[in-house]
Amino acid sequence: MASAGLSNVALPAAPYAQDSDLSDMNQLVLQFPITQRPNLLSSCKLQSQVHYMSTPKVLNTDKFNELLSFNNSNTFSETYESRCGPTFMDTNELSSRIFENVESRHDRQAVENCLNKQRWNLEPDSYSIVAALKEVSDLMSIDCGLHIHAYAVESGLEQHPYVGNVLIHMYAKYGSLETACIMFDKLLRHDMVTWGTMMSVNIDHGRFDEALSLYYHLEDEKLGINSVIYALAIKACIELDLPEEAQRIHVSIVECGLESNLLLGNRLINMYVRTGNLDDALVVLFQLPMRDVASWNSLIEGYIQLGLSYQAIHMFELMQLDGCTPDSVSYITMVKACSSIQDLKQGASYHLLIVKAGLDSDLYVCCTLVDMYMKCGKLDDGRKVFNNMSRHDNILWGSLIAGYIEQGRSHEALNFLEQLQREGHLSLSTMISLLIACSNIQSVEQGQRLHSLAVKYMYDDDLYFCNILIKLYTESGLLEDAQKVFDEMSKRDVVTWTELISGYIEHGHYETALLHYEQMQQESIRPNHVTFCYLLRSCTENRKLDKGIFIHSHVIECGLELNISVCNSLLNMYSICGSMEDALHLFNRLQAPDVVSWSILIRCCSQHGLIGEAFKVFEEMCLSGIELDEATYVCILQICSQRLGLEQVKDVHNLIIDEGLESNLSIGNTLVDVYAKIGNFEDAQSVFDRLSHRDVVTWNALIAAHSAHAHHQKALLLFETMQQEGVEPNEVTFVSIFKSCSDMSALSKGKKIHSLFLKKGLQLDAFSCSALIDMYMSCGSLEDAQAIFECSPVQQIAPWNALLAGYAQHNQYQLALECFEELCHGGMQPNDITHMSFLSCCSHAGQIDCGVRHFKHMRDVGINITIEHCNLVVGLLSHAALFDEAEDMLECLQFPANIVGWTSFLAACRKHGNVESGRRCFNVLSLLDKLEKTDTCYYSLMASIYKKAGMWDNAESMDDLRKSTNLWKKPAKSYIEVNDTIHEFTVADSEHDRINDISAKLKSLSLIMREDGYTPYLDSEFNHSEKLAIAFGLISQPAGTTIRVVKNLRVCDDCHDAAKAISKLELREIIIKDSYHVHRFRHGSCSCKDFR
Repeated sequence: MASAGLSNVALPAAPYAQDSDLSDMNQLVLQFPITQRPNLLSSCKLQSQVHYMSTPKVLNTDKFNELLSFNNSNTFSETYESRCGPTFMDTNELSSRIFENVESRHDRQAVENCLNKQRWNLEPDSYSIVAALKEVSDLMSIDCGLHIHAYAVESGLEQHPYVGNVLIHMYAKYGSLETACIMFDKLLRHDMVTWGTMMSVNIDHGRFDEALSLYYHLEDEKLGINSVIYALAIKACIELDLPEEAQRIHVSIVECGLESNLLLGNRLINMYVRTGNLDDALVVLFQLPMRDVASWNSLIEGYIQLGLSYQAIHMFELMQLDGCTPDSVSYITMVKACSSIQDLKQGASYHLLIVKAGLDSDLYVCCTLVDMYMKCGKLDDGRKVFNNMSRHDNILWGSLIAGYIEQGRSHEALNFLEQLQREGHLSLSTMISLLIACSNIQSVEQGQRLHSLAVKYMYDDDLYFCNILIKLYTESGLLEDAQKVFDEMSKRDVVTWTELISGYIEHGHYETALLHYEQMQQESIRPNHVTFCYLLRSCTENRKLDKGIFIHSHVIECGLELNISVCNSLLNMYSICGSMEDALHLFNRLQAPDVVSWSILIRCCSQHGLIGEAFKVFEEMCLSGIELDEATYVCILQICSQRLGLEQVKDVHNLIIDEGLESNLSIGNTLVDVYAKIGNFEDAQSVFDRLSHRDVVTWNALIAAHSAHAHHQKALLLFETMQQEGVEPNEVTFVSIFKSCSDMSALSKGKKIHSLFLKKGLQLDAFSCSALIDMYMSCGSLEDAQAIFECSPVQQIAPWNALLAGYAQHNQYQLALECFEELCHGGMQPNDITHMSFLSCCSHAGQIDCGVRHFKHMRDVGINITIEHCNLVVGLLSHAALFDEAEDMLECLQFPANIVGWTSFLAACRKHGNVESGRRCFNVLSLLDKLEKTDTCYYSLMASIYKKAGMWDNAESMDDLRKSTNLWKKPAKSYIEVNDTIHEFTVADSEHDRINDISAKLKSLSLIMREDGYTPYLDSEFNHSEKLAIAFGLISQPAGTTIRVVKNLRVCDDCHDAAKAISKLELREIIIKDSYHVHRFRHGSCSCKDFR
């Protein structure tokens, strides 16, 4: 019957229901019939009625199960009678029984005995009701609480202060703050306990302003405020971030003479610590007559929060001198202090104190110790603390794994996965840590395994876990897997979208990234500065200025136009996409440009060819007071090397010295590179020698510069020295060395260095492959070059270009044509260098129609025509004696100061003996020479034209004019490799060890060649450098051996004819590589077919 009677009763709302459900409290508690009230506890289903608060008290499991066991009983009283005998007792006996129940924590019996008082119509008393209400509160049973409240109403005890206070507390604990407020208003008299209870429940529910309002009411009524009320008011001020108000309350406390109260003192210390006012906190501490461990702990924690760990250690020592024994919180705080400053010695001493205090089995203390050892790099000690624990919880595991990850040992962190599974501690937090470890080392397989486990344990919908998973998949290139995780997420935040968008951008899927950005906007997810930085990077790399402007408008809409990271990304986008005007406008609007902003502007000027302006921006940057960083110095030094002189480089170098940055490896490497590139090898070597540490980049800079300046012997010497000093060469090093071997036609040495390249396990990339092809082509070994090409990386244009250029040098037009057609049919896109190589081949082979047709095709399909392409066509026309067409083309070109083109034209005039065209060309070159100081090669060419035409007086005048100009003449040099040694020769060289033998050989050859019909063009001895090198090869190498010579300038006509004659007389193959051709002489003829 009891259960049936309850079916029509309106039970209280579920947790967090609206308080209006309990607003009419009296009506609610009185609607239960008296006959049903004693059986309420047994009739209700407790399991569905247990209410959880924001910080609920955990019920004892046995107690909870015991309560549930009575759900199917007829009445609670019947069961109780079966255990405890007769149910009827007098009022005093029953009251005593209630207090015994409370004392022994028998909550259920205390509640039942209170209900029995009502059932048997015994005289009620406030103490029994208060005791029962407290136990009901602990049981978290709203039904029983309502029933006892009803009993208090009927008994007339509802207005009793003790009963009222407990009812307020009970309803607040059940989550019905409005009902608690109604109960507060119903009380006829409010004492300090009532006010304190009401303030406390408001604070517990986050209504700090309401709690403070209650305090103000007490203050206005001038009621005697006690220490508890002051403590609650200070707590409300702390939570509301009202330090001034808390200080005002502090004044009131002092005026009331409560400043020595320990509770208030500790609360005030905490308040001042939270606001960062450690001085006042210290004053409050020492004003307390007695200080407990909580007082010191609060103050010490404050020092650590402000990064004052050393002061915190000092305070801990004062605490012990004060006679206060540290507790677990104290040691946790101090170990954290040691962790923050990585003071291993002090941390280890605290560890000993922890062991002495018997706290080494405390899980929280051990977690802090593990964290401290890990941060100090003592992973073994941290692991030892972990292993000494009898049990491990998720927090302890988290500290251990995080330590391994922070110390860069993510592989070892992942090894704990099996043990975590065995111990049952594979929590969400540990899985997130392990997933971070996978991301750090790009361990996709382990990440996928964790993903599977997350699905199994139902963690796969956690936002943070999924964000890290998406990051791992995108960084590993598994975009489909990342997209799948993204699509299955029930909730996404800005980090989720940003990780996916950035992943698509990193892998070049720019359009997909922008599409996701549009979807992000449709879902009303507001992008942050990281999102915009990635989107702008997409526009930059894809050269999409219109998209960049579109993103810029969204940046303004989101109010991020002042974010310096976004602004720098915008600056970079406008700079790279060629909109310098927008870049300057944006820079001028920046309120506080940082070092990155200035560096981008400097680079922007440089990219637009405004080298002088770039240096001016750098000077303004220095004057602005911005502290220059490594990247800025590297950037400006690289700009100086492009066009500015030695003076500017030295100015920057002096700034670097003043800042003490010359020893910085990156800056030092750049200085070596810049000095060497501009030919100042003395300063380059000086900086090189002063560097305390030199890496492969340092050596590469010096080797590459010597190679570029034709100091090939020095480059090879440096290559050997770097290995002797234990620095391993990389692919970049070998590219420079291959170039040196190429320029010296050192086939034997080149093959040995190629073998070393392979032994070191280095892989052929596009650059090293191209360098090797060029080397073998320059040494006349087409077969080796073609073999290297077959091993070259697929879909890389550079090796194709190198092969084409080699065919052009060897005058192999048919092979070049087949190569070019194969390149195009294979889906490769020719670039500027490809077209240059093909035009060069047409020019060398005299294929006028093919060359002109290809040039027109380039123009028709919109290929960017450069000055180099035009000069090759000029050479093609002029060497075919089409002087009018070549001259017209030169005059129509829009490129300024085209010295190379006119020099090529002049060389053709020399070949064909065209004096008039040669004179006009020389006059143009003379005018251009006033603009750019060049060498004297065009004087020599004009003199040769006169000599060939028999105009000896004009030739002599030209030679005199050349000498009077004081212009630099590039010295002719030739190289030959004999027995792995490179020999260098200059004109009329007299310093070689075997110069007498060489001269004798040349005289012998001269006599034989003259008898065979050879007539020299010049009235001079056989003293040109290439003739000296050939003669040395003949006397130094076995008969029949191919002689390979390289010359840094074009081979003169006389030496070219002499080489043909020698190859016939000596029955030798002679290969001479000059600046224009690779000449292969056999049986008195040359592979260039005299088309030079």
